[in-house]
Amino acid sequence: MWWWRVVLVVMALLGLLLQVTQGARYRKPPFNGSIFGKRGAPFTLDDAPPMASVCRVALEACAAWLPDTDQE
Repeated sequence: MWWWRVVLVVMALLGLLLQVTQGARYRKPPFNGSIFGKRGAPFTLDDAPPMASVCRVALEACAAWLPDTDQE
C-alpha cells in the first residue's frame, strides 16, 4: 500500500521538472513593432456584400431542395 505514495511523489517531481524546463525554453518575441502594431491595409467592411450573396444563393438552394410542408 505504500507504493501509491511513491508513484504520487514521482508524478509530482515530474510535473515540477516539466514546469521548470518549459520556462527555460520560453523566448520573448522580437521587438519589431509589437507595441505599435504592423503597417498594412486598413480594415474595411468590403467583405459583407460577397457574404450576403453567398447567403442568398444558399437560401434559394435550400428552398428548392426542402419545400415548405407547413401549408394547410
